[in-house]
Amino acid sequence: ETVVQHGDDALLQQMGRYFKMIETADKNFMRDLRLALLDGIRVFEEFEGDAVVLGGERLLAAAKSIPNVLDAYYANLFAQLERIV
Repeated sequence: ETVVQHGDDALLQQMGRYFKMIETADKNFMRDLRLALLDGIRVFEEFEGDAVVLGGERLLAAAKSIPNVLDAYYANLFAQLERIV
């Protein structure tokens, strides 16, 4: 007995599109998250031991941007799913 029936071709193609969409969204999320984290890392590279004192506002801005990256990920993913479903 096969796991995939003949009528399942359309379902498999739809699932493939879902997986591709999620994969793309995940890659975009990781890229945006890395960029947000790099903003904070650059402060440490620039000011080294004085990063908190001299770059504190930039560090705080970088940290505060991370939830926005996650919010954007879910908003974009759900919008794409709504268009497909």
